[in-house]
Amino acid sequence: TRIPESFSTFKSQLSAMEEGDRLTIFKIHSIMKLQEVDIPMVFLSMGIGMTSFYQMILQYQNLTGRKHLTSVHIAKANEHIYRDEIEARQIEGIKLLWPDNREQFKNEINQLIRADLNAIEGAKKPIYYIVGSDVFLVDMIDRLIQSGISINRIVIDKKEVKRRDRFSQFAL
Repeated sequence: TRIPESFSTFKSQLSAMEEGDRLTIFKIHSIMKLQEVDIPMVFLSMGIGMTSFYQMILQYQNLTGRKHLTSVHIAKANEHIYRDEIEARQIEGIKLLWPDNREQFKNEINQLIRADLNAIEGAKKPIYYIVGSDVFLVDMIDRLIQSGISINRIVIDKKEVKRRDRFSQFAL
């Protein structure tokens, strides 16, 4: 987790911990699930958000009838979590993009959106899965919606109430 200058009690206690200290972790799960496997998927993640996608990529590897999956992950200082593990699997049908900076990340996203919007009539449109900080979520959702991507094709790792709240701030 990030520990900014001004942080919560939890992050204060976490930052004071040392290697070997005991920590109880609870409520660690993802409500994000692979949807229809015959539809292309785009994973957009930031930082440790890749953790949610790692398990989904492992699931994807074992599916039959799957379509193409593209994963775009940006991380601070090019520290891409699970990169070595995923690349070592050499999973067919997955395109992995690891941009080194925000500009490259935005360029990759723009290329994916253009390809989506220029797809031939009748082609199945991808589902966009997004995991990252709240600022990242808002930025990615806004970029997709402003580009003409329907909210029905955007999946975020939030319960339905929080999902509605997150999407309500966009003029649809």
